[in-house]
Amino acid sequence: MRQIDISTDVFAKIWALRLAGENSEDSILKRVLWSLPQDPTASVLRQNAPTPASPASGFSDSRYGVRVPEGFEIYRTYLGQAFRARASGGKWTLKNNGEAYDSLNELSRAIGARTENAWKNWYFDDAVNGIRRLVGDLRDQAKVATRSREMEMENSIAQLDNAQSRPPGTPAALFPDGTWRDDVRTALQNLGGRASLNRLYKEVERLRRGAGRTVPSSLEATVRRTLEDHSSDSDNYRGVDLFCMPEGKGAGVWALR
Repeated sequence: MRQIDISTDVFAKIWALRLAGENSEDSILKRVLWSLPQDPTASVLRQNAPTPASPASGFSDSRYGVRVPEGFEIYRTYLGQAFRARASGGKWTLKNNGEAYDSLNELSRAIGARTENAWKNWYFDDAVNGIRRLVGDLRDQAKVATRSREMEMENSIAQLDNAQSRPPGTPAALFPDGTWRDDVRTALQNLGGRASLNRLYKEVERLRRGAGRTVPSSLEATVRRTLEDHSSDSDNYRGVDLFCMPEGKGAGVWALR
């Protein structure tokens, strides 16, 4: 048996092609390579032919270019207890309780780990190299860097705005009203505690203009980031749990927790 070096995205792609009963990269590639047509023209035609839609399988996260096959397993230990989860039907199924979760962060929260970067706490077995690796290694690092830059930019805008909105000489700790978090919370209160994103954008803008604070072109993105940072319903949760998604993810409706 020969060993070859492959990148993490190629590794994930190989396992995305797995069929039932195939338990190694060798068996997956043997089926795929042996089934290729000898006529290169036919191969090109087959690659470009439309394929029928199929139900979600395995698990994928388009934000980071992650795609793992059905049955792909991850594991970790938290507070002395071992946990394992399996990619199935577009979700993570926690073997300990049989429940399915939409994201890695939701999976972590289900075992009690609420404020952490889940990508850096779950592991998988790299059969090619015979080692344990972080699930975060499966992410497209270019997309990770891009998302990090976006977060840094939004945080910088928020910090600058907060500094500009305070009276001269007033410590930031004594003047919290200029923060995005408080503006979003006040806007939701004004809207009855629950509102669509479009209504929320307009109310936050109205509040900020009325208070003489900046209204950057990134207002909508910053409002969304603020909601996600302060909602345990979000994969990006990292602050105080103030907001929730009463109609579920993707509905575009937010409410006070």
